[in-house]
Amino acid sequence: MVGSLATPVIADAAPACAAETATRAAALAMAARCGHDVEVAPAVSETSRVTVRPDGISVLEQHIVPVRVRRGDRWVGVDTRLKAGSDGSVAPLAAAVGLEFGKGGADPLVRMTTDGGTIELRWPSPLPAPVVEGDTAVYRSVLPGVDLRMRATAAGFGQVLVVRNAEAAANPALRALDYRLTMNGVTAVNRADGGIDFTGKAGAVVASTAPGLMWDSSGADRSTARGPGETARTAAVSAAVSGATLRVVPDAGLLTARDVAFPLYVDPPFDATRQKWAYARSTNSNNNDGIARVGASPDGGGTYRSFFEMQLGAIAGQNIVDARVYTTLTHSSACAATPVSLYATADFPSSVANGTRTTWSPALHEWLDEQWGNANEAGGCGYIQPDKPMEFGGPALTGHVQYAVNQYWSFTTLGLSTRRQNGTGESTTSYWKKFYPSTFRMTVWYNNPPNEPSARPFSASECYQACTNPAVVRVTQPRLPVSVADPQNGSLVHTDFEVRAQASDTATLVTSGRSGPTATPGNTDWQVPAGALADGGTYHWRARSVDEMNMPGPWTPFQQLTVDKAAPAPAAVNSAQYPSGRWGAVVGTPGTFTLQTGSPDVANYAWSIDGGSVTTVAATPGGPTSVGVTPAFDMAHTFSVVTRDRAGNTSTSSYAYRVRPRPDRCWLWTLHDATAADTGKAECSPADTTITPANGTPAGGVTFGPGYTGNAAELNGTSGQVHTALPVLDNAASFTVMAWVRLDAAGVSRTAVSQDGVTVSAFALRYDPAANAGAGGWCFTAASSDAAGADTSACTTQTPVVGQWTHIAGTRDTVTGKIRAFAMGDPQSCGGEMAEADFVGSWSASGRFAIGRGRTGGAEAGFWAGGVDDVRAHQRVLSASEICQQAVK
Repeated sequence: MVGSLATPVIADAAPACAAETATRAAALAMAARCGHDVEVAPAVSETSRVTVRPDGISVLEQHIVPVRVRRGDRWVGVDTRLKAGSDGSVAPLAAAVGLEFGKGGADPLVRMTTDGGTIELRWPSPLPAPVVEGDTAVYRSVLPGVDLRMRATAAGFGQVLVVRNAEAAANPALRALDYRLTMNGVTAVNRADGGIDFTGKAGAVVASTAPGLMWDSSGADRSTARGPGETARTAAVSAAVSGATLRVVPDAGLLTARDVAFPLYVDPPFDATRQKWAYARSTNSNNNDGIARVGASPDGGGTYRSFFEMQLGAIAGQNIVDARVYTTLTHSSACAATPVSLYATADFPSSVANGTRTTWSPALHEWLDEQWGNANEAGGCGYIQPDKPMEFGGPALTGHVQYAVNQYWSFTTLGLSTRRQNGTGESTTSYWKKFYPSTFRMTVWYNNPPNEPSARPFSASECYQACTNPAVVRVTQPRLPVSVADPQNGSLVHTDFEVRAQASDTATLVTSGRSGPTATPGNTDWQVPAGALADGGTYHWRARSVDEMNMPGPWTPFQQLTVDKAAPAPAAVNSAQYPSGRWGAVVGTPGTFTLQTGSPDVANYAWSIDGGSVTTVAATPGGPTSVGVTPAFDMAHTFSVVTRDRAGNTSTSSYAYRVRPRPDRCWLWTLHDATAADTGKAECSPADTTITPANGTPAGGVTFGPGYTGNAAELNGTSGQVHTALPVLDNAASFTVMAWVRLDAAGVSRTAVSQDGVTVSAFALRYDPAANAGAGGWCFTAASSDAAGADTSACTTQTPVVGQWTHIAGTRDTVTGKIRAFAMGDPQSCGGEMAEADFVGSWSASGRFAIGRGRTGGAEAGFWAGGVDDVRAHQRVLSASEICQQAVK
């Protein structure tokens, strides 16, 4: 992702935009689309929140104490100002717990509800009505000369008894105060340090008190009900729960001391949420007033450090862009600015809560930053110095947070100390400082790293069969291909590539490089430089994306790559049926060609015959691969084969062989008389004994009379025909049909010779009156399938003459994809003409060979009217010269 720490420009929200989303992924998309920060709703709590900026940077704000509370379906800022209810009780406007101070009389002093439990405290005697002062309810003169101040805090309350004079301090009722305690769903546990924990049903602490403290008003610094002045006299206050009683016992010595300065304050603070900070004091004595002290006290009260527990669970594993810590300095000893340092420290015990004291043990581990400031309000500087906001940051703090989230720590503890980076300063009293813990917060800017790239297959120009992991390529400079993505779509990333000798981070680095920038999501690749890879070598490569803030994503797993530029050994070709260089089997005989190479990585063979269509078959590594071929043509042929290995390298070999011609297959029907109609004899040479008998049978209106070569069949034009019982020609192969014909009645379509399909004639030698613009013509028609409308015709322009004998012929040539029609006008010179048309068909008709009719719509049709003589059929294409020779016989 891209971005900086500058505040983004907030654009007007589109109708589909919102201030928050249910997931961080949705927030990333919405912030980019809408141009404003978007809050991740489930990540918001009383102490933290996560927002996403339009540039894709996410921001975690983590506080020590609650800063917001839930009210219905929205969050509102903490507001501890008190407001009176209709019954006279008072409550804060917005606190992290349910809190209510009583209206006086027999009402509970305070009722606090948290995590399903309720705690009520009652003053030993009836109370006056409270007077509200901001966040404090003041119950005046609960004892003579003693006021009780109840202050609402973000997560609980504080109570302070203000003893105004010595007479009030001498009251025996102050020696021990017994509050009546009512608990529902909680249990009180007295701690060894003098505090009290209240646990819920699950055993978790839901509320607690710090060890009590009392202080007077002595010293140069002014004491208040919020806390002692720096040189005020202090003493511990005992607090413990026994049954239904909370007993608070002030220090009798300080109560009765002759030199005590009034007013005197007695404070056992109470909190429902563990404030995640603590302090350490070199004297190991308490000073709990809610102020974080740092350095050597000028009054000799020891040296202080303050510790703050910052939660990190929401950003575990993220890439940290920057981290800052903010707090407010409220007091400094010196008038001039003095230093204070931020450290990464050891953790304080989980039992320490709400700013209470821990032992002098949390070590200062790592110095993170130093800032200077002053806020001396006590005088002596010539003017009042206001509170000073302070900000800590820099590489060390950012690096520490990055380390912590890399280790998936749920929190890290930071400490404030006046010890400087060089180890000096912690005993320097002029460095003494106080901070408000409620202002201590950490802001972390973090960025999702780019996604792990996905390896893509190598291009077909570099590999063939093994294009993914493990891949085999046939070039030494392959382009390593990956798909890249980033949680922030549209971000630009560079992609780093490494090639190593082995699949290990520590293996020898062969080469490396970078591609990009690439818009995400998208594809990128990087070309390995010349000389890095060697033919025959095996390598391992990986890739990772790096965004524009130089934040890397995870590496891909190692991908294996082998370079293979060697061509496979050419395939040896053999065939028993069609031996190399010699005459083989007769055309149409199935043959087997075996292919074999000595290369172990052969992938397939791509073979063809005479440069025709190519067929690819998978190879059998180490063994023969067989392909079946049935030659359709005789004479010399070449079997060519391209051997391809898994890398796509190729070699070529060829195999010459000869196919023996088939003896001519042909039939003749002389049609001289009824007995001769079944001649169907084989006249071809050399003789072919495999010819199926094709005896002709007259049917319907057939007579025999003078013809062109003797007698001929005379057909009546309505039913006369001569047909065979079986098919004669394979119309899917090349063939020729011809006959002498005399047309006695024109005007309708008539067929002289055909062969039946189920629905239509597979072919028909015929007269078509529609040819030549209605002048009529001699046509040869072939059907590409046994269906109406699947026929193609070639028609001559010669106009048929009624009563005149004409020699007509038709051929189908599967080599050229043509059908041709012939009409011979002069039998002595073979004068005439030929017409042709393109034709492709592969079906074989299984019906009768018919003389004198055709077939249409599944019925006999197109009956010939006139004479038909000397019908011939050849299962091959006769040339025009050969047809002429038959015509002049």
